[in-house]
Amino acid sequence: FPSHDMFRNGQVHIGELIESYHSRPEISASMVKSYLSSPEMFHWENILKRRREATESMDFGTVVHEDQLLGVWEQSWEVIPKEVLTSNGARRGAAWEAYKREKAGKILLKEDQVQKLEYIRQSIAGHPLAVELLSEQGMSELTITAEAPLSDGSAQMVRGRIDRLTSNVIDFKTISDMQDRTITYRPFDHRWDIQAVMYQLLVQAVRGGAVPDVYFIVIETTMPYRCEVFRPRHETLAAAAILLQDSIEAIVERTKSGNWHREGWPEVYEF
Repeated sequence: FPSHDMFRNGQVHIGELIESYHSRPEISASMVKSYLSSPEMFHWENILKRRREATESMDFGTVVHEDQLLGVWEQSWEVIPKEVLTSNGARRGAAWEAYKREKAGKILLKEDQVQKLEYIRQSIAGHPLAVELLSEQGMSELTITAEAPLSDGSAQMVRGRIDRLTSNVIDFKTISDMQDRTITYRPFDHRWDIQAVMYQLLVQAVRGGAVPDVYFIVIETTMPYRCEVFRPRHETLAAAAILLQDSIEAIVERTKSGNWHREGWPEVYEF
Protein backbone atom coordinates (compact mmCIF):
# COMPACT_ATOMS: atom_id res chain seq x y z
CA PHE A 1 0.00 0.00 0.00
CA PRO A 2 1.21 3.58 -0.62
CA SER A 3 2.95 4.99 2.45
CA HIS A 4 0.66 8.03 2.64
CA ASP A 5 -2.31 5.70 3.11
CA MET A 6 -0.84 4.12 6.24
CA PHE A 7 -2.56 4.74 9.55
CA ARG A 8 -0.46 6.02 12.45
CA ASN A 9 -0.42 6.36 16.24
CA GLY A 10 -2.42 3.19 16.79
CA GLN A 11 -3.80 2.40 20.24
CA VAL A 12 -5.26 -0.84 21.57
CA HIS A 13 -8.30 -0.78 23.87
CA ILE A 14 -8.63 -4.07 25.76
CA GLY A 15 -11.86 -5.21 27.38
CA GLU A 16 -14.06 -2.53 25.87
CA LEU A 17 -17.77 -3.35 25.93
CA ILE A 18 -19.49 -3.48 22.56
CA GLU A 19 -21.88 -0.68 23.59
CA SER A 20 -18.92 1.58 24.35
CA TYR A 21 -17.30 0.70 21.05
CA HIS A 22 -20.39 1.66 19.04
CA SER A 23 -20.63 5.00 20.84
CA ARG A 24 -17.12 6.02 19.77
CA PRO A 25 -16.82 9.02 17.40
CA GLU A 26 -14.10 7.62 15.09
CA ILE A 27 -14.90 6.41 11.57
CA SER A 28 -15.25 2.62 11.32
CA ALA A 29 -15.36 0.15 8.43
CA SER A 30 -19.11 -0.23 9.01
CA MET A 31 -19.54 3.52 8.61
CA VAL A 32 -17.56 3.46 5.36
CA LYS A 33 -19.75 0.60 4.14
CA SER A 34 -22.81 2.68 4.99
CA TYR A 35 -21.39 5.63 3.06
CA LEU A 36 -20.65 3.45 0.03
CA SER A 37 -24.24 2.21 0.15
CA SER A 38 -25.25 5.87 -0.16
CA PRO A 39 -24.37 9.18 1.51
CA GLU A 40 -28.01 9.39 2.57
CA MET A 41 -27.72 6.05 4.41
CA PHE A 42 -24.63 7.30 6.23
CA HIS A 43 -26.49 10.46 7.24
CA TRP A 44 -29.50 8.44 8.41
CA GLU A 45 -27.48 6.02 10.52
CA ASN A 46 -24.52 8.06 11.76
CA ILE A 47 -25.59 11.70 11.82
CA LEU A 48 -29.28 11.33 12.70
CA LYS A 49 -28.50 8.17 14.74
CA ARG A 50 -31.51 6.30 13.35
CA ARG A 51 -30.15 2.79 13.65
CA ARG A 52 -31.62 -0.25 12.00
CA GLU A 53 -33.39 -2.63 14.37
CA ALA A 54 -31.52 -5.87 15.04
CA THR A 55 -32.99 -8.78 13.12
CA GLU A 56 -33.21 -12.39 14.24
CA SER A 57 -30.35 -13.30 11.89
CA MET A 58 -28.19 -10.51 13.33
CA ASP A 59 -28.89 -11.70 16.86
CA PHE A 60 -27.98 -15.27 15.89
CA GLY A 61 -24.74 -14.02 14.36
CA THR A 62 -23.92 -12.37 17.70
CA VAL A 63 -24.45 -15.68 19.47
CA VAL A 64 -22.12 -17.49 17.04
CA HIS A 65 -19.45 -14.82 17.60
CA GLU A 66 -19.66 -15.14 21.37
CA ASP A 67 -19.60 -18.91 21.32
CA GLN A 68 -16.52 -19.11 19.10
CA LEU A 69 -14.51 -16.12 20.25
CA LEU A 70 -15.17 -15.66 23.92
CA GLY A 71 -15.25 -19.31 24.93
CA VAL A 72 -18.65 -18.96 26.51
CA TRP A 73 -21.94 -20.72 26.23
CA GLU A 74 -25.11 -18.70 26.90
CA GLN A 75 -23.37 -15.42 27.72
CA SER A 76 -25.92 -13.06 26.23
CA TRP A 77 -28.63 -15.50 25.21
CA GLU A 78 -31.10 -17.87 26.76
CA VAL A 79 -33.27 -20.72 25.58
CA ILE A 80 -36.95 -19.76 25.55
CA PRO A 81 -38.86 -22.04 27.97
CA LYS A 82 -41.72 -24.07 26.50
CA GLU A 83 -44.28 -22.63 28.92
CA VAL A 84 -44.18 -19.23 27.20
CA LEU A 85 -44.73 -20.80 23.75
CA THR A 86 -47.72 -22.50 22.19
CA SER A 87 -47.56 -26.08 20.94
CA ASN A 88 -46.61 -24.88 17.44
CA GLY A 89 -43.82 -22.63 18.75
CA ALA A 90 -45.65 -19.29 18.63
CA ARG A 91 -45.23 -16.81 21.47
CA ARG A 92 -47.94 -17.21 24.12
CA GLY A 93 -49.57 -13.83 24.82
CA ALA A 94 -49.17 -12.43 28.33
CA ALA A 95 -46.78 -15.20 29.40
CA TRP A 96 -44.42 -14.30 26.57
CA GLU A 97 -44.61 -10.56 27.27
CA ALA A 98 -43.80 -11.11 30.95
CA TYR A 99 -40.88 -13.38 30.09
CA LYS A 100 -39.53 -10.91 27.52
CA ARG A 101 -39.63 -8.09 30.09
CA GLU A 102 -37.83 -10.27 32.64
CA LYS A 103 -35.09 -11.11 30.12
CA ALA A 104 -34.69 -7.62 28.63
CA GLY A 105 -31.28 -7.29 26.98
CA LYS A 106 -30.93 -11.04 26.40
CA ILE A 107 -31.04 -12.69 22.97
CA LEU A 108 -33.83 -15.25 23.19
CA LEU A 109 -33.39 -18.46 21.19
CA LYS A 110 -35.80 -21.28 20.47
CA GLU A 111 -34.60 -24.87 20.91
CA ASP A 112 -34.23 -25.38 17.16
CA GLN A 113 -31.82 -22.42 17.05
CA VAL A 114 -29.77 -23.95 19.85
CA GLN A 115 -29.54 -27.16 17.80
CA LYS A 116 -28.48 -25.08 14.81
CA LEU A 117 -25.72 -23.53 16.91
CA GLU A 118 -24.46 -27.00 17.81
CA TYR A 119 -24.34 -27.98 14.12
CA ILE A 120 -22.31 -24.83 13.44
CA ARG A 121 -19.88 -25.67 16.22
CA GLN A 122 -19.36 -29.12 14.72
CA SER A 123 -18.86 -27.68 11.25
CA ILE A 124 -16.20 -25.21 12.40
CA ALA A 125 -14.47 -27.94 14.41
CA GLY A 126 -14.39 -30.10 11.27
CA HIS A 127 -12.63 -27.48 9.12
CA PRO A 128 -8.85 -27.95 9.58
CA LEU A 129 -7.82 -24.44 8.51
CA ALA A 130 -10.48 -22.78 10.68
CA VAL A 131 -9.28 -24.84 13.64
CA GLU A 132 -5.66 -23.92 12.93
CA LEU A 133 -6.45 -20.21 12.66
CA LEU A 134 -8.52 -20.16 15.86
CA SER A 135 -6.07 -22.25 17.89
CA GLU A 136 -3.18 -19.78 17.47
CA GLN A 137 -2.54 -17.69 20.55
CA GLY A 138 -4.09 -14.24 20.33
CA MET A 139 -6.77 -11.87 21.60
CA SER A 140 -10.49 -11.66 20.83
CA GLU A 141 -12.87 -8.70 20.52
CA LEU A 142 -10.08 -6.14 20.36
CA THR A 143 -10.65 -2.43 19.68
CA ILE A 144 -7.94 -0.47 17.84
CA THR A 145 -7.97 3.25 17.05
CA ALA A 146 -5.55 5.18 14.84
CA GLU A 147 -5.11 8.31 12.75
CA ALA A 148 -5.79 8.23 9.01
CA PRO A 149 -3.80 10.99 7.26
CA LEU A 150 -5.84 13.20 4.91
CA SER A 151 -4.73 14.91 1.73
CA ASP A 152 -4.81 18.38 3.34
CA GLY A 153 -2.24 17.36 5.94
CA SER A 154 -4.74 16.80 8.77
CA ALA A 155 -5.83 13.43 10.13
CA GLN A 156 -9.10 11.66 10.87
CA MET A 157 -9.45 9.18 13.73
CA VAL A 158 -10.61 5.71 12.68
CA ARG A 159 -11.45 2.57 14.62
CA GLY A 160 -12.10 -1.14 14.29
CA ARG A 161 -13.18 -4.02 16.50
CA ILE A 162 -11.32 -7.16 15.47
CA ASP A 163 -12.92 -10.52 16.17
CA ARG A 164 -9.59 -12.25 16.74
CA LEU A 165 -6.02 -11.03 16.36
CA THR A 166 -3.14 -13.52 16.20
CA SER A 167 -0.35 -13.28 13.61
CA ASN A 168 -3.39 -12.85 11.33
CA VAL A 169 -6.68 -11.00 11.52
CA ILE A 170 -9.68 -13.32 11.78
CA ASP A 171 -13.30 -12.28 11.31
CA PHE A 172 -16.45 -14.36 11.62
CA LYS A 173 -19.31 -14.08 9.13
CA THR A 174 -22.67 -15.84 9.07
CA ILE A 175 -24.53 -16.16 5.77
CA SER A 176 -27.79 -17.84 4.83
CA ASP A 177 -26.35 -20.04 2.08
CA MET A 178 -23.10 -21.08 0.43
CA GLN A 179 -24.40 -21.14 -3.14
CA ASP A 180 -21.91 -20.28 -5.88
CA ARG A 181 -23.47 -16.88 -6.50
CA THR A 182 -23.32 -16.01 -2.79
CA ILE A 183 -19.66 -17.00 -2.55
CA THR A 184 -18.82 -14.91 -5.62
CA TYR A 185 -20.71 -11.72 -4.80
CA ARG A 186 -21.25 -11.56 -1.02
CA PRO A 187 -17.70 -10.39 -0.14
CA PHE A 188 -18.11 -7.38 -2.45
CA ASP A 189 -21.83 -6.76 -1.85
CA HIS A 190 -21.10 -6.53 1.89
CA ARG A 191 -17.71 -4.84 1.38
CA TRP A 192 -15.57 -7.39 3.19
CA ASP A 193 -12.68 -5.91 1.19
CA ILE A 194 -13.09 -2.53 2.92
CA GLN A 195 -13.29 -4.21 6.32
CA ALA A 196 -10.18 -6.28 5.60
CA VAL A 197 -7.97 -3.37 4.58
CA MET A 198 -9.22 -1.23 7.50
CA TYR A 199 -8.25 -4.00 9.92
CA GLN A 200 -4.87 -4.51 8.24
CA LEU A 201 -3.94 -0.86 8.54
CA LEU A 202 -5.18 -0.59 12.13
CA VAL A 203 -3.08 -3.58 13.18
CA GLN A 204 -0.08 -2.21 11.33
CA ALA A 205 -0.49 1.13 13.15
CA VAL A 206 -0.08 -0.79 16.41
CA ARG A 207 2.48 -3.47 15.52
CA GLY A 208 4.37 -1.96 12.60
CA GLY A 209 5.96 -4.12 9.94
CA ALA A 210 4.10 -5.80 7.11
CA VAL A 211 0.32 -5.80 6.99
CA PRO A 212 -1.18 -9.05 8.35
CA ASP A 213 -3.27 -11.48 6.34
CA VAL A 214 -7.03 -11.31 6.89
CA TYR A 215 -9.16 -14.46 7.00
CA PHE A 216 -12.94 -14.60 7.11
CA ILE A 217 -14.37 -17.75 8.68
CA VAL A 218 -17.78 -17.95 7.06
CA ILE A 219 -20.56 -20.13 8.48
CA GLU A 220 -23.76 -21.16 6.73
CA THR A 221 -26.82 -20.77 8.98
CA THR A 222 -28.99 -23.22 7.03
CA MET A 223 -28.48 -26.88 6.15
CA PRO A 224 -25.88 -28.30 5.69
CA TYR A 225 -24.20 -25.61 7.86
CA ARG A 226 -21.00 -25.47 5.85
CA CYS A 227 -17.90 -23.66 7.08
CA GLU A 228 -15.51 -22.06 4.58
CA VAL A 229 -12.49 -19.76 4.90
CA PHE A 230 -12.15 -16.68 2.66
CA ARG A 231 -9.10 -14.47 2.11
CA PRO A 232 -8.99 -11.36 -0.12
CA ARG A 233 -6.42 -11.27 -2.91
CA HIS A 234 -3.64 -8.66 -2.91
CA GLU A 235 -5.21 -6.82 -5.86
CA THR A 236 -8.56 -6.79 -4.04
CA LEU A 237 -6.95 -5.20 -1.00
CA ALA A 238 -5.00 -2.67 -3.06
CA ALA A 239 -8.20 -1.44 -4.73
CA ALA A 240 -10.01 -1.41 -1.38
CA ALA A 241 -7.24 0.70 0.20
CA ILE A 242 -7.78 3.43 -2.39
CA LEU A 243 -11.56 3.27 -1.97
CA LEU A 244 -11.21 3.40 1.83
CA GLN A 245 -8.98 6.48 1.68
CA ASP A 246 -11.34 8.24 -0.75
CA SER A 247 -14.36 7.38 1.39
CA ILE A 248 -12.79 8.71 4.60
CA GLU A 249 -11.90 11.95 2.80
CA ALA A 250 -15.46 12.22 1.44
CA ILE A 251 -17.08 11.58 4.83
CA VAL A 252 -14.94 14.30 6.42
CA GLU A 253 -15.81 16.78 3.66
CA ARG A 254 -19.53 15.99 3.69
CA THR A 255 -19.62 16.29 7.47
CA LYS A 256 -18.27 19.82 7.10
CA SER A 257 -20.63 20.78 4.26
CA GLY A 258 -23.74 18.98 5.53
CA ASN A 259 -24.46 17.72 2.00
CA TRP A 260 -25.50 14.07 2.16
CA HIS A 261 -27.18 13.79 -1.24
CA ARG A 262 -25.87 11.46 -3.91
CA GLU A 263 -23.67 12.82 -6.68
CA GLY A 264 -25.87 14.50 -9.31
CA TRP A 265 -28.90 14.86 -7.05
CA PRO A 266 -31.63 16.01 -7.85
CA GLU A 267 -31.13 14.93 -11.45
CA VAL A 268 -33.43 12.10 -12.49
CA TYR A 269 -32.27 8.54 -13.01
CA GLU A 270 -32.79 7.42 -16.60
CA PHE A 271 -33.51 3.80 -17.48
